[in-house]
Amino acid sequence: RGRTERHAARSRGAAGSMAGTMALEEGTPLVEERKPAPTTGCCGCCPAPRHIDDAFVDKYLDGDVQWGYWKLPPRNPQTLEEQRMKLIDREAFPATSVIKTESTMERGFASAKDMMDILYQATKAGITEKVPEHLRGVYWMKDNGVGEELVVVQWGQWFEEEGVLLVPMATFMWAWPDGIPTNAPFGGIMYGPQTTVTGARVLLGSGKPPPDKNSPGCLSFKFNRDMSYGTLQGHFHDVRDDTVDLGTFIPFCPCCSCVRGLFTMELLDSESTELGSRYKRGIWWGLGSFTPIEFGSYTLTKVMKGNGEPNEPYYSEFVEYMGDVRLFTWSGFVDEPEQAPMGCGC
Repeated sequence: RGRTERHAARSRGAAGSMAGTMALEEGTPLVEERKPAPTTGCCGCCPAPRHIDDAFVDKYLDGDVQWGYWKLPPRNPQTLEEQRMKLIDREAFPATSVIKTESTMERGFASAKDMMDILYQATKAGITEKVPEHLRGVYWMKDNGVGEELVVVQWGQWFEEEGVLLVPMATFMWAWPDGIPTNAPFGGIMYGPQTTVTGARVLLGSGKPPPDKNSPGCLSFKFNRDMSYGTLQGHFHDVRDDTVDLGTFIPFCPCCSCVRGLFTMELLDSESTELGSRYKRGIWWGLGSFTPIEFGSYTLTKVMKGNGEPNEPYYSEFVEYMGDVRLFTWSGFVDEPEQAPMGCGC
């Protein structure tokens, strides 16, 4: 029963999130003979096209279907430690009513203004300039009903020919509210401390790379040439497998995997001249590739530009929205002297 609860918890946490769904079920380490990529649902319905297939894995990922921060060039440890020291009240991620054990991952807190700068500085590594301008900077998940606020996608790997961006779950990439802003969506029903901490731990897993069986997953974006439209998929132990389906939410019902989500990135008009300032993060549900029901959509809004400057008027709007409510982010591990995993470049 405990394993089923953890699996379901990991799945529920990302329903309205940037990442979609990533199961908490213990996975298996990558083996030499990889399993076939998924093709159809159990009822024979056609799943939505995957961003990453076997050809992509062989061409770009050296045949390895498990991808995460450990695959990226290392970030500067001094920079990461400087950003970590700006955080206050650092502590281990606590246990929750769903995830019963304390984590070895560390979280730290900061004001809205400080957190935007911390996330930007920690992720403007040498690979950022290869990511399209539209996606550089720091984003606010405006009107997201789930208790999460800031996300960064500029620290990732861009595959120009495919129009695909792979983004890892890593330190200083995400920020959650440590309270309920006055105008939180739906009255802040998904903003309680149990909900936000559980949601964070669902997305991050153990935080440690393979062979750990609960290592964090990643996101993939696939865009058209002018970056005006794209789709988002979530991956856990296999980048060929999109985890955005109802079966991930309800693990004991395999046929529910036919009820799938389509997560879109639709460029919107903006009051700022900064590229990619506003995207509709559409969330659509349906059977297989037919997803006509919209539920949970929000506006991905850039609050800090790709050059690190405030992106007005959205920067000030976010600061006003958060008020005195702090944010927390994953800053490393409490049991290691080097607090922030940097990637091994392997």
